[in-house]
Amino acid sequence: RFFLTLALVFLLASPTWALLMAGGSYTGDAADNRTIDISTTSGVADFQPNAVIIKCDSTTLAVWSTSAMSAGDSLILASNTASSVTDRIQSFVSNGFTIGTNAQVNASGVTCWYLALATDANNDLSVGTYTGNAGDDRSLTISPAFLPEFVILQGVGVTASSAHWRTSGMSGDLSCRIANGATAGACTTNRIQALEANGFQVGSGTANTNTEVYYYLAIKLVSNYTFAGSYAGNTTDDQAITAPNFQPEWALIKGNSETATACGRFKDHSCDDSIRFSANASAANLVQSFAATGFTYGTDSCVNENTITMYYYVLKTPVYTTRRPVQVMFLD
Repeated sequence: RFFLTLALVFLLASPTWALLMAGGSYTGDAADNRTIDISTTSGVADFQPNAVIIKCDSTTLAVWSTSAMSAGDSLILASNTASSVTDRIQSFVSNGFTIGTNAQVNASGVTCWYLALATDANNDLSVGTYTGNAGDDRSLTISPAFLPEFVILQGVGVTASSAHWRTSGMSGDLSCRIANGATAGACTTNRIQALEANGFQVGSGTANTNTEVYYYLAIKLVSNYTFAGSYAGNTTDDQAITAPNFQPEWALIKGNSETATACGRFKDHSCDDSIRFSANASAANLVQSFAATGFTYGTDSCVNENTITMYYYVLKTPVYTTRRPVQVMFLD
């Protein structure tokens, strides 16, 4: 006769995601070597970032660091300082990252927002470094090799400049930079000139100054999780940009004008608050909200300067696969 045996088997589902990413916020406490635990926001217990961007709700500048930089080093996104800085993003650990006491990342009582990214089995992200040689049309192969949708890079040296970035939504050999102050600078040529099948191309400008050391972050196009494009500013309030089938959780926007600063929004921004990546606290009327199919923006010139082409890049945190019990029935 047949006997029915019921066995409960736990299968470990392999983690699957489109992009290993976590966004969140914390309140500064001025304590040194403080660990920011991102496991609760990412849904992954062992998530050691390869890149982190932080901007606090103050007049301090945004900072970033990658695992390609020397331990303890960070760069100031919108600064023309000639060297890396310490006491900001100090290290990457298995469940997040550690920060120092500097007010750019940990002023007591100040809210700070972060974006953390890590490499994964799908080869969606790459961080690295190269040394400039002043040559034109220089192709740089990234590892893992893929066609990026977004590249951001910054140099460290005597002639170091603020960070440059390019997306697939930019035409020709145009790229933009993140700068501080009223004269932010228009997007220009001869920096990040192209996104290529195995990396990106730089020109002979400030993305390839001779002997200067550069650090970069490259992200691949991931359907329904990343999106790049542009729109024409018109100063009309409450405009909407549609991102295919997803609600963004991080945004970067820069207008192609001399005065347009780069601005953006992090996952934990509330109401219609968002930030400039320059020395400004959060404000309304920039990126006003993340909607189910994109984002909305206001009338501020950093997102909606009249007749100016505005370039944007948005990201969404993926849904992570977790352990689940599976019932298996055996007939005997």
